[in-house]
Amino acid sequence: MCEKDFDYAKIAKVLEEMVEAAYCGCLGKTELSDDDKKNLQRYYSPEKQNLYCKTTLQKMLFHAQNRQGMNGINFEKDINSFFDGGFDVKDFKNKKTLLLSKKDKEDKNYWEFYIEKTGQGIVDYIDELNKSTQKDMNDFKEYKKYIKEMEKEELIERIEKIPGFGPALTRDFLKEAGRVDMIKPDVHIETVFKDVFNVSNPEDIDKKAKEVADAIGWTVYKLDKVIYLICTCNYNFYPVDSDNKESLNTARDRLIEYLRNAVKIGNNDGKQTKILQNQRYFTAARTYAVKTSRSNNSGYTTGV
Repeated sequence: MCEKDFDYAKIAKVLEEMVEAAYCGCLGKTELSDDDKKNLQRYYSPEKQNLYCKTTLQKMLFHAQNRQGMNGINFEKDINSFFDGGFDVKDFKNKKTLLLSKKDKEDKNYWEFYIEKTGQGIVDYIDELNKSTQKDMNDFKEYKKYIKEMEKEELIERIEKIPGFGPALTRDFLKEAGRVDMIKPDVHIETVFKDVFNVSNPEDIDKKAKEVADAIGWTVYKLDKVIYLICTCNYNFYPVDSDNKESLNTARDRLIEYLRNAVKIGNNDGKQTKILQNQRYFTAARTYAVKTSRSNNSGYTTGV
């Protein structure tokens, strides 16, 4: 996919314009301020997202609440204050019985799985790392050094054994912990990569994401964030007007349409054929990324 005459810089520019246009729409603005642009740039770096997090247990518990179906857990409300920000592994073990009795009956199944299965699995994982490394792996700074030195496959295989951590959540945690070579294969990433590149399993998505990111000149982490923002308009790093969000399916389909026509992938005796650049769709992408004013609240203009 890395034809030397293919303008990946132009693809990167168009995708960033799409993100900025969607962000403008969510904020009800016609253009971004310097502070808005800084917010976006910070979002493209995991180091800017982990400032409050001091322990590995805290970070993993936070990500575990995002497991599909775990809608009875609110990390900030139910867990964070309980540990007074300490999140010591021994403290978790000592308080586990009390934690299990804390939740209301309606959330009981979610809560018991979160504490008894996932929480205990995280604690066991950290304990094993402490023994094998002879270091304090609950120190998140120490843990981030460790994962940067390890093979990706080994990291994924071990964390996926923790109850509740499947392929998507495992990669999401690791990328937010500093492995910028990983992408979260959630429903948005899976849909885009299947429809554009004809790959669907997590391992193949990993490889294709690395290939695309290297060609564009981004980290895989940034590619993940750009696709996520375009598909969801979920600018959770800054308050937005939800009434101005474009529908999820429309935004995602729009991204897929652009990429499928900008990146033509064929097959010739098992070898990838030349990728064709279609200038029309670069122009169309810019056109439909233009936002109308907040007053008429009509979202993107299509331009096609």
